[in-house]
Amino acid sequence: QLLTALALLAALQGRLADAARINGRDDAVAARTVKVVRPVSVLLRARLEPLLAGLSADELARLRGEGAAMRDDGVFKLGFGDEV
Repeated sequence: QLLTALALLAALQGRLADAARINGRDDAVAARTVKVVRPVSVLLRARLEPLLAGLSADELARLRGEGAAMRDDGVFKLGFGDEV
């Protein structure tokens, strides 16, 4: 859930590439684990997806793939900055 919120914050700041990478990592983690999807995550995703639509489908897929391959520390640096 934290990664979904972090992706939305990045997207709202206009950092769509970072948001897509964070979203890709979130999807990859969810695919590997049994994760209960909470209602707040559904709401955050509903807000995030239209923002990510500002990227082309190919670009979005590429960035999500990059995010899926990242480690958690790299994703948190994208979301919070290098100070993490």
